[in-house]
Amino acid sequence: MRGVLRTTATNVICVLIFASLPVMVLAATPVNDTYKSAIAISSLPYTQAIDLTDATDDPLYPPCEAAAHRRIWYTFTAPTSEAIRVSVGGDQTAELATWKVVSGGPKGIQLDRCAVDGQNLVAPLVGGAKYAISVGQWVTAPPMIATLTISVQAPPVNDDFANAEPITSVPFQATIDQAVSAAATSQPGEPTPSCASDVLLTTVWYRLSPAKAEQVTWTLQYISSMGVYRGTSFGSLTEIGCTNGPDQGSFNAAAGDTYYFQVVVTASRDTILSVDAATPPANDAFADATTVDALPATFSTDLTLATTESGEPLPSCAGGGGQTAWWSFTAAQTGTLTISAGSYSQFTAAYTGAGLASLVEQTCLFGFGYVPLHLIAGERVLLQVGFWSPQAGTAGLTLDFQAAPGNDDFANALPIAQGDSVAVDLTGATVETGEPNPPSCAYWPGGSVWYDYTGTGESVGFALSPGSTYFAIAAYTGSDVASLSALGCRLFDGPPLTIRPLAGQHVRLQVWSYDYCCGKTTTLSVVTPGAPVPAFATSIGDPSTFDDVTFVDQTQDPGGNPDVAWTWTFGDGTTSTDQYPIHRYAADGTYPVTLSVVTSDGRTGTATQDITIRTHDVGIAKFMVPSTARAGQTKQITVGIGNRHYPETVTVELLVSRRDGSYQSIGSVTQSVPVLGAGQTVSFSFSYLFTRDDATAGKVTFQAVATVTTARDAFPSDNQAISLATKVSK
Repeated sequence: MRGVLRTTATNVICVLIFASLPVMVLAATPVNDTYKSAIAISSLPYTQAIDLTDATDDPLYPPCEAAAHRRIWYTFTAPTSEAIRVSVGGDQTAELATWKVVSGGPKGIQLDRCAVDGQNLVAPLVGGAKYAISVGQWVTAPPMIATLTISVQAPPVNDDFANAEPITSVPFQATIDQAVSAAATSQPGEPTPSCASDVLLTTVWYRLSPAKAEQVTWTLQYISSMGVYRGTSFGSLTEIGCTNGPDQGSFNAAAGDTYYFQVVVTASRDTILSVDAATPPANDAFADATTVDALPATFSTDLTLATTESGEPLPSCAGGGGQTAWWSFTAAQTGTLTISAGSYSQFTAAYTGAGLASLVEQTCLFGFGYVPLHLIAGERVLLQVGFWSPQAGTAGLTLDFQAAPGNDDFANALPIAQGDSVAVDLTGATVETGEPNPPSCAYWPGGSVWYDYTGTGESVGFALSPGSTYFAIAAYTGSDVASLSALGCRLFDGPPLTIRPLAGQHVRLQVWSYDYCCGKTTTLSVVTPGAPVPAFATSIGDPSTFDDVTFVDQTQDPGGNPDVAWTWTFGDGTTSTDQYPIHRYAADGTYPVTLSVVTSDGRTGTATQDITIRTHDVGIAKFMVPSTARAGQTKQITVGIGNRHYPETVTVELLVSRRDGSYQSIGSVTQSVPVLGAGQTVSFSFSYLFTRDDATAGKVTFQAVATVTTARDAFPSDNQAISLATKVSK
């Protein structure tokens, strides 16, 4: 490979091959043209002008690359363990090499390190050891004429752990020179990165001490190993990252901790270490909450690096939590703060309190949506936004504030009178301490405004405009919210709230709406309620003198109040005060029934409607069958029907018994039955052919069923009959 530094520990074995060569005499051959004639260097630095024009190559020794064309030689014994730098000024054809002297003979050297393609050679030497240094050309090219410089190469300034180069700002990038790297060392007790493929040889160190918590990212380019540690000394280091080759990684760094990057350097090429860091949002900590002064305001905050501090609460709507940021808002006036979230995976909580330990949760929202929060003037709220599970991403927060209406409090109730119709806007409305929230007919918390009505002694109705979804109105007596006594409550989808306050009595009206739904505007009208509209139905549509009839009160009250008193007159001289009376009439006829009602607020109403009593009743008075018969014989069967009330059309069905206990229909006859006197009947005749099955059974019985086809039979128990048995023979 061109342009690389390479170290080899392999013994180089050279074989001399003798051949008959023509003898050439070269003029001005360098005195150190062979290893045998190498110039001994006694001390460093050393400088010499060199000219390889007449230099030759000794094929006994291997080249760094494909070939060696000219070489001259030097020797040096290192007085101490140190690194040396060999340079010829960057000539691209130069081949620079160090050799370990392993014996005294001409073959007693081994290639140690070399550099080609214009690179300087930096080689570590062992104190007291002897080395050979060759300077040549590795490609066919014009002879090299240059200045040779050999000097001591100091280790990198950050060679030792104690001298780790500080990373004072990010982004940071360090290029670790391959030549200088060769002078790096390792210290006693220095750790070896867990992922390093070789025993630790030479390293350089970098140090990072972030002032704030942050996520640190690093990139290592080109072939090298690196360990990342937290600690302050070799004995306290904890490895938090490792790479063996080109790679990148990250870790979360805590404020005030120190982190070390240990780069295992290589002499093959430059190594580049890049370090960058991203900090949590500025309002990551409770103490650094962003103060919100102007509304509406929208925030989009990257919580990827956000943290959770010790003692920070987990809100009630979050199953888990972390990565939070904080905002602070102080209400300049009483009103409602609307808190909206911008991510499905975030939670948004609001607290009151001066510090983490004293926070009291006021509301919590999970995912998208909004939540209102009622605040009084001067009240400070802390807003916590976070993800319910660790993740990268951006959370959204939108805040808006609506001042409370002037009649938001009980004490500031606005007067309202009969015939008034006022527009009501509950945007920003709150609830005060002790106020019923929600009122008794509602189900969820909301906000309200107040009105004051002075009674006239007459019934009065308070109505909300149609479509006022999730509104309610409630009426109270009392001088303050602590002494309220409810007079009534009505939801948005009901009739007006109707009450009857005494003349001069003050009634406080609470107009309320649900915090989380729908519009906030309606119209409150003070109306005169109409009279109740009595109505009723009966439990039986065609009652008779045999029936106990239940009268069902169906009164409708436009004022929306229940009936509390009922007076019934049944038209036959009897009465009742039950709401659902039961009455039986003694005779057929048409009776005027009157219902009078009184509502809970004293309004009255009366209605009358006719009830017709008709008693339809026929019965089986006779059932004549033969006493005996034979199989194959036809005989007459007669059913006599009596009727004492109204002409009727009657159907009689005749059935015969079977051996399994059931009855089988033989046929039916329909005919008119007039009103008859006592003991009189109308005959329904049937002919029946007795069968062998009847003879086998030995006897049969007959069943007759009579049905009035044009009305309901009021007494059906006499409409069925079973005959005496008829003996049947073969």
